[in-house]
Amino acid sequence: MPNIGGPCGWKRKLLGTVVDSQLLYATPAWIGKATVAARTRANMIRQQRAVALRTIRAYRSVSDEATLVLASTVPADLLGLERKRIQSRLATETAPGALRPSKASVRREERARTIEAWQQRWEATSKASWTKRHCRDTDASRNTSPMCLQCLSHEDTAEHTLTECPNWSAFQVPLATQLGHSPTAADIGDIVCGPPFDQLPADEDEKRAILMQAEETFQLSYRMIEDILTVKEDEERARQAAEPADGPDVR
Repeated sequence: MPNIGGPCGWKRKLLGTVVDSQLLYATPAWIGKATVAARTRANMIRQQRAVALRTIRAYRSVSDEATLVLASTVPADLLGLERKRIQSRLATETAPGALRPSKASVRREERARTIEAWQQRWEATSKASWTKRHCRDTDASRNTSPMCLQCLSHEDTAEHTLTECPNWSAFQVPLATQLGHSPTAADIGDIVCGPPFDQLPADEDEKRAILMQAEETFQLSYRMIEDILTVKEDEERARQAAEPADGPDVR
């Protein structure tokens, strides 16, 4: 992927998840031994770094630590250990009468542990001094509260941000006009995948009109998501800039 032009940011990020899936295949079985040696950990992260550099469109001189933080990519060794902990907890027998934790709660708790470990690693590194001045926290741990900071009444999930939060209703107007109603989570699949080809009419003109409308709907949804996330990111940066620094800026 070229640094200039090529796929947009979210598509580059999606390709990065493919690398993680291949890299972390069956990790609970081998991650414990693999993370003992620093060289093995570095080899794992090197695979992520190649994609993360393309995600953030950076030069090869950017350090591993800064690259992963800017790309919001959790280091592979920490992800592997997280998966092993999740598997171990889910396989553990619960005591009679005890309430078994849900898989979702176990995942949230273990992800919080992973982010904490990543944050400690980020604070301890001697590299990326310039990046650390501007990004004191790892991207994934910027906002530890699940509450939506815009409406302060719901958990800040993707579904809430894109379809429910009243703060972003103005961004939904073009897509809502196209759909004939406010977008909902149920619309996302149809918007992304488009109409089923086996249900398209045989008439070429009608088929072309339906496909063009589906493409227009997709573009409107893409612009809505991009605009919302851009504003949200700007607001997050403003909040971070307003927070007091942990200490004097030593240059």
